[in-house]
Amino acid sequence: MLDCACSRMHPELEKLVHLQHTEQRILALTMQIAAYPKRVKNRELALATAERELAAIRQSIAGEEKMRRRMDSDTDDLRRKAIRYRAQVETIQNQSQLQALEHEIGFADQEIRRIEDDEIESLMRTEALEEQQQAAQTTVEHRKQQLSDENAEARLAIKRDDEECAVLQQERATIRSTIEKDMLSIYDRLAASRKTAIAEGADQRCSACQMMLRPQKWNELKNNTILYCDSCGRLLYYSAPVDLSDAIALPAAGSIPPDRPTKKPAEAERPMDPQQEPRQQSRD
Repeated sequence: MLDCACSRMHPELEKLVHLQHTEQRILALTMQIAAYPKRVKNRELALATAERELAAIRQSIAGEEKMRRRMDSDTDDLRRKAIRYRAQVETIQNQSQLQALEHEIGFADQEIRRIEDDEIESLMRTEALEEQQQAAQTTVEHRKQQLSDENAEARLAIKRDDEECAVLQQERATIRSTIEKDMLSIYDRLAASRKTAIAEGADQRCSACQMMLRPQKWNELKNNTILYCDSCGRLLYYSAPVDLSDAIALPAAGSIPPDRPTKKPAEAERPMDPQQEPRQQSRD
């Protein structure tokens, strides 16, 4: 039984309080069981995101490598052209043709330098991408472990919660079988419309809607009468406060606590000298 239930509570209300508590626990477990697959799904999405980021970084690295291979090919072509142009310079007698060849040679050399600079920049980008790749790989491995742990935890938790839910369902059926049909019908109707059918009356208020109860109604509720809240329509119950004064042993006024012993006289505290008495006897 619940702690809030007491001997003064109406027996049917006591059963309804127990029933509502059981049904709320079943509902909480049902929602909890449904949440485990969602948590696993979130882990799967997080892993998929990390894997996509890693794949994009790897693709960027591959793109940089492909671009550098193309740069190397273009540089080789330009160097071969420059060599060929320089070989032609020695055989050309026409000044205009010579100037044209020298222009081509200068252009080839300029393009080679530009491509080499671009290649250095590509290498620097690749180095940064490789660092990102390492971090992304670490993230992927971490999220794979998180997903594995989440799957294992979900399997155990679902099994545990299913077992508890089955016990509570049996308990719910047992409680419902003991409640009067009219009261159970009222409870079911209120639970369907209000989510909770019964609320505690405390401090002259309905604990569900927080509306004040009239003094006469409050007194009737404390006298074990079945009442409804005038505001929200829920059934009300009253739990008398538990008197714990008899369970606390208080020391009598003026008494000395047991952990503070009485102080002995100073002389009684001094140990006797074992040589003192023989010396007195010798003087006698």
